[in-house]
Amino acid sequence: MIASRYSIRRLACRFVKPRPLRLYQRARRIPWSMRRPVVGAEVRDGALVLACVHPGIGCRWIAGTDVIAGYAGLQPEELRAELRKRLGKWGAADPLIVFGWPRRQAIVRHLDLPAAAEKTLDEALRLQAGMFRPNEDVEFCSDAAAVREGAHMAASLALLPRAGLESEAGKFAQAGFPVGQFTLASFALADFVLRIAPRNRPARFILVRQNGRETELAAFADRALVFSRSLLLPAEGHAAATELLGAIEEAVAGLRWSGPQPLLLAGSFPAEIESALEKAGPLHRLRDWVAGFGQAAGAMEDYWGALALAVEGLDWLSPYRLNLLPAELRQRPRVWLYLPTYVLVGVNVLLLLALGLRGPVERGVLLHEYQRSIAAFQLPASRAERQIETGRTIEQQLRWLSQFEMQGRQPLVLLSDVAKQLPPDAWLSFFNDQAGHVEIAGTAKSATAVLSSLQALPDVQDVKFVGAVTRDNAGHEQFRIDLSAKGMP
Repeated sequence: MIASRYSIRRLACRFVKPRPLRLYQRARRIPWSMRRPVVGAEVRDGALVLACVHPGIGCRWIAGTDVIAGYAGLQPEELRAELRKRLGKWGAADPLIVFGWPRRQAIVRHLDLPAAAEKTLDEALRLQAGMFRPNEDVEFCSDAAAVREGAHMAASLALLPRAGLESEAGKFAQAGFPVGQFTLASFALADFVLRIAPRNRPARFILVRQNGRETELAAFADRALVFSRSLLLPAEGHAAATELLGAIEEAVAGLRWSGPQPLLLAGSFPAEIESALEKAGPLHRLRDWVAGFGQAAGAMEDYWGALALAVEGLDWLSPYRLNLLPAELRQRPRVWLYLPTYVLVGVNVLLLLALGLRGPVERGVLLHEYQRSIAAFQLPASRAERQIETGRTIEQQLRWLSQFEMQGRQPLVLLSDVAKQLPPDAWLSFFNDQAGHVEIAGTAKSATAVLSSLQALPDVQDVKFVGAVTRDNAGHEQFRIDLSAKGMP
């Protein structure tokens, strides 16, 4: 579940401080390893871009990169032959395959959730997935990631049609290399960028990745991915530069960022487009952020997506690690391949734990007991909070009713005072009270006497005739008087 992954990652970060990613190139094979190598496979322009990474102690070794052209038209047997030829060269006979789908063929939504949504993260994201699903007749696979940033949570939701996902995963399974993780290459690249970013990186920046005409934008605020978009640029250079610059300006405006924003470039950019991007903000290059590559980083410009997928397959606590594969299609871990190594390492770890971890284990047991005690009191406490909130609501409603009653009684009291003060020969035919401003109309033998009697009331002011006083056939004067209660503006 998403909330479980999020909680485990936050708990792990409290005890283990994340270290920058260290990548190195290694030409020769790695004969022994405790973990399986990982191959990142990214679909791009009908080709399959591959990058193989071996795990190391505190680092990652890049075994090689390659491209399988015409991937979309390959049969499973042909794909098997192409993969075996490259995996044998890289010393990765049984790798973990991390498949990256293009951003433009997926539905992605970036959400800004309040911090209170952390307790009901799964429910909130399931609701958003149901809202953003475009077609009820098509079954979608979805996954999400969330990052806490201050008083808000930046959540990213991805949806893919299950039919297309099963087709791609089934093709690899028939080729003898089942997919272990099915994600979006843009999310893996976001993880990769956040892990290799130097300490002096900008607090906000926009990643611009270009592969031919296809360009992906991703905006980062602190350590959160807050925006992503994929667009297909025109073939003509000036039109492509103008459209890309407009898309960046539109993203900055939508995020309500002000001023020029730093741009991180990944991939090969034509000179005309790069010149246009300088107008949007200062430029950085992804190859300059990767330590340990040196001059070889320039050769990786076309493989950043596949490399990010491979690196993500070796990290379990990456914030934007997605797996869109349904549970029934996921590859079962082949632990038995490394069982002897795991047994030896486990024995040594148990000996170390027995010697030095007695105190932490005892504290862990006490913490577990405290958590159980706290959980036992949470339900009564929540009930009490609901009762208190209900009492406050009732109290507020009573105050509103009292105010309403006082406002409704005031015109009646004023009408009673006016009626008592009128002469015996006066009759009222009209009475209107609007927020203390009163207008009356009627007949009397002397309208002046009516005006004088009303002016004698202690709680009214500004008593005056409205319009002319007229006389009817019976000799009575018809009047219209305006007055206001004291204290009114």
